[in-house]
Amino acid sequence: DEAIEDLWPCSGFPVSRFAGNIDEAAQLFERYGRFMWDTSSQVWADIYGNAMVVEKSFRKIRVRRMQGNTIWTTDGQYQTAEMSAYLWTKRREYVEKAGKGLHADDLQYAADCEVRFCSIGELCHRPWGRGYEHMRRILTHHGPFPRAVCRHGYGDPGGDPYDTAVTMQSRFVDLTHNRAFVRAWAPWKKFACEAPETMIQYPSIPQGKY
Repeated sequence: DEAIEDLWPCSGFPVSRFAGNIDEAAQLFERYGRFMWDTSSQVWADIYGNAMVVEKSFRKIRVRRMQGNTIWTTDGQYQTAEMSAYLWTKRREYVEKAGKGLHADDLQYAADCEVRFCSIGELCHRPWGRGYEHMRRILTHHGPFPRAVCRHGYGDPGGDPYDTAVTMQSRFVDLTHNRAFVRAWAPWKKFACEAPETMIQYPSIPQGKY
């Protein structure tokens, strides 16, 4: 990867402390992107109705802004062309160095995640209306593997060997009313879709710039 600059401690940086809105947060991520030692896709929103997805893979950062009134992503999935190309290049380098073929088994999990990601996108655009029930239908979707959004980790000896993951938590956030709805897996007792839903009400959104 690229040389590391002496900019900020590599363990991360306090975004919410120094950014008062999405534009300022995006500037911080793009400036100190080489110090995000992780891979993920994060959704950030401010109290002014702006939002963005931060796609990061160790020292690479891409920011995707909201188009229309919708923004969504899933952990570890990338939509910007630059980030997708970067990840693809790194995976090919690993496969070649490890002496494995392009279709090696260790890449199957990544392929399954891509299918699940596309499934979520398709579910988001189904004519189910908009609102809480729409989000609940998506998060409790149990289609065939690997399309299922809610995973139960069946691990069927006669089924797909990669169908072993369990959804630990599902949540969606109502930014208009500043509240979140959460369901969590109770180990070996209830899957997330079977657990009671908890509503978390956050403090009222302050008026004006804080």
